[in-house]
Amino acid sequence: MAKDGFHPVSLAESSLSVFLAEGESIPPDTPSFLKLEGERPAKGFKGDAKEMAKSDIRQSVVIVLAMHALIRKDVRSLYEKAIAEVLGGLKKDARVAIIAYNDLLWALSLSKNGDVEVCDVNDPSVILERGRRRRYGEKVDETYCSNIFVDPQSAKMMLSRLPPAQGFFPRLFGIDEAQEIVQTAVTIGHFRLDRERDEYFAKGALEATLKLFMLFADDADVHDIVLVSDGKDGYLMARDVIAKKIAGSSRCTRKVEACHGASGLEDTSEECTRQVLACVLPDVGYALKKREDTVRANFEGLLPLLQGFGVRIFTISLASDDPACATRLQALSLKTGGTFRDGSSPDAFLNSAKDLASEISSEFVVKPKKSLKGQTRYTVEAASGGVRSLPLSFTTPKFSFFFEPLYRKGRQYAIARLGHFWGPIAYWCILALVLVMAFFMLRNFGRMIKGIFSAKKASKAKQAVPKIPKIPPPRA
Repeated sequence: MAKDGFHPVSLAESSLSVFLAEGESIPPDTPSFLKLEGERPAKGFKGDAKEMAKSDIRQSVVIVLAMHALIRKDVRSLYEKAIAEVLGGLKKDARVAIIAYNDLLWALSLSKNGDVEVCDVNDPSVILERGRRRRYGEKVDETYCSNIFVDPQSAKMMLSRLPPAQGFFPRLFGIDEAQEIVQTAVTIGHFRLDRERDEYFAKGALEATLKLFMLFADDADVHDIVLVSDGKDGYLMARDVIAKKIAGSSRCTRKVEACHGASGLEDTSEECTRQVLACVLPDVGYALKKREDTVRANFEGLLPLLQGFGVRIFTISLASDDPACATRLQALSLKTGGTFRDGSSPDAFLNSAKDLASEISSEFVVKPKKSLKGQTRYTVEAASGGVRSLPLSFTTPKFSFFFEPLYRKGRQYAIARLGHFWGPIAYWCILALVLVMAFFMLRNFGRMIKGIFSAKKASKAKQAVPKIPKIPPPRA
């Protein structure tokens, strides 16, 4: 858990109480249903407790890396080493994907030949077109960019193929940049690397990550994002462009000319400076606030989706000249149950990566023997050393029969091969035929077993000895 919002608390040095209740909140008088002391359940605990590495938890992790032009080279050069440290803290059978973002959204994929492919996730042929083909039962080409989730060892090898750090329009949340800002950026040589599309798989890196989880790792128990970013979104020079645009407006230009005309072209008096700033600053502040509101709206729209899918975000924050970016990353980590670390310098970046690997590897899985109702809303909280976590609400799934996963896979296969009309019909016919055959097989098997037992019983039974009738003695 996190103390003061962002820094993890070691359970080896403290005790932890966990509270669970139905509804959206925990009543004050709710007793704890679990207590941990030194990473171990207290005496009297009924249930199962294991280290994450030894548990049967299915772990899925996406590494999200900022790769735009303003990422410091000395920090960027450490990406491979630092992320390898984080991957070393995962389970050996974890499923890992690597997303890099600048003006474009990139995913690394491992081909069947062992080659690393760098894929544009918004390219329709990578995900969108394949989804449509599967939906209509058409043949799908699975040779290119079809293996995005790999094991941790393969992910370490893939890190050597990260795309270069370039571009001035990073897409973390994916705000729609104003056309006038894009046009102004072109005049100073900053061109967008991406192009306008009719359809996007995702506008931003976090949205893409959530969709990848839903498409390829929906069956995992743990969905984590390791985010290495400075928190910037949209044109990196937007602040300067907005300021110059407003300073060059006709209204502010007249004020400058009036000021210079009154006291000389080279005038630098405080009064002249004050008049110019009085004209420029309010409009610049309003424009920047409006832009920040757009980023915040994207953030607030994405956050409930991440929380609803149970995604935790562990952030390593890179150096940024905008304090709002770091605050946004902190809030993102806190509200999803992750942790936040500083990576503004090379040493801090490496140390944070090692600490994060240690935190993930030392996670403890506890499964209390407490039955929960199906399709019911529950809330859980944790408390340690006077610090109480934020409440986490979740809805339990409906109880399913034993063969439901196999049933769903069979139905999906039939639809993929025969389409949405004939697929279900053929599937139900085959299913009915299988059930009838299974019924007769079981009946015949039962009769056979009954016959065997009957034969054994008959062989053990003693045969009846016939009685010899008494012959009366002859009469004299």
